[in-house]
Amino acid sequence: MADVKTDKADTAPTDLLSKFLGDLAQLPKIMVDGMLKQADSEDEKEVIRALGGTLNSQFSELTVYIRERAGKLSVQQKQESEQVLRLSSAGSLIANGSSLAANLTSQVAKIGLVGIVMEIKKIIRMLLEAFGIKIPKWLEVLFLLIDEIVKLFFSTGSPSLASILSRMEQDYLAELTQVSRLQRENDLRSELDNEENT
Repeated sequence: MADVKTDKADTAPTDLLSKFLGDLAQLPKIMVDGMLKQADSEDEKEVIRALGGTLNSQFSELTVYIRERAGKLSVQQKQESEQVLRLSSAGSLIANGSSLAANLTSQVAKIGLVGIVMEIKKIIRMLLEAFGIKIPKWLEVLFLLIDEIVKLFFSTGSPSLASILSRMEQDYLAELTQVSRLQRENDLRSELDNEENT
């Protein structure tokens, strides 16, 4: 019995991660259902199904990739990944996204959900860093591809919304660039401090 408790304690971070990844994989399906409910025409529904199928596949494969990497984590990396999920309120963010996705009649709900998807991508970046993985270039390209498909998906039938979502994406990329610069400066400052102390 003692062994079971120890195993359970050791796998707690992965349980939290599994919940996050399971909910993340379900999000596109809820988004598709929400968009189909508000679609005005069969043509719109066809576009929603096509883009939704692609999003579903991308999210699914991304969660598989993260699960595979999570299987090789050290105890410390598991603890760090759990901390990332707890401190970022990842579970709450996904739950709120699913709640919004259930009813996408209003433009405000769509914009809010796009914002949540952007925040989820930040959490994925933090998770991979906690795993000790340098973000691969192909993942950056995948994130851009997801952005484009999400933008097309939510703006189906609304060119004005497409323009708003495009500006949101530009702001998001500018923000990532600034965060990356700040991290480089902090790393450099830390290295200089270490050199001075040795």
